[in-house]
Amino acid sequence: MEYGDSLTQLTFGDENYRPEWSPDGEKIVFRKMVGSTYYIMTIMANGNSLDSIPNAFYGSGAWAPNNTKIATVYGASTGHNIGLIDLQTKVITKITSYPEQSSTAKTIILSMVWSPDSQSIFWCSGYGLYKTDVSTGTTTQLKYGCDSKSYLYPSISPDGQKITVERVDSKLLNQNTIYSESNLYIMDKNGENETKINY
Repeated sequence: MEYGDSLTQLTFGDENYRPEWSPDGEKIVFRKMVGSTYYIMTIMANGNSLDSIPNAFYGSGAWAPNNTKIATVYGASTGHNIGLIDLQTKVITKITSYPEQSSTAKTIILSMVWSPDSQSIFWCSGYGLYKTDVSTGTTTQLKYGCDSKSYLYPSISPDGQKITVERVDSKLLNQNTIYSESNLYIMDKNGENETKINY
């Protein structure tokens, strides 16, 4: 068998994107848009539909390592909130509001990931890298972002001690040209000791 020989289409029609496997490897969560309504969808790995949860907005969400909840971003009309979808009840509960209540694109939460112990969610926006405590909703900004430096796609080491991110640095070369460079960085779980990964 060659790589790519077993390609199977799982979704049809509408807009389907940002898939993520469940920790047990049995299910997939993804984002779906039908008309102007966003949904969080869960399906079995063979494509059989499980659930659809409406009014979850800017990302497909992140599956908790303990396999009981999905973190998502919702409530775009009232600020971008982080919520937890309980997979038993299908109820979305807000745990925190975005610290910067603004209508600019920089407020959009671009990516999120759980800590291995399911106690925290790390997430990025145009304003930087954040950590939210799941039980208290307390949010801490670990790294500051701006037009010339942004953070994307955090990933947490299995022991929960290190964070890797994609960092995009931009500079204005002339009136019409912006140069951007994307590199990987590693840092401690509190955002300190940020170091570029050279290879």
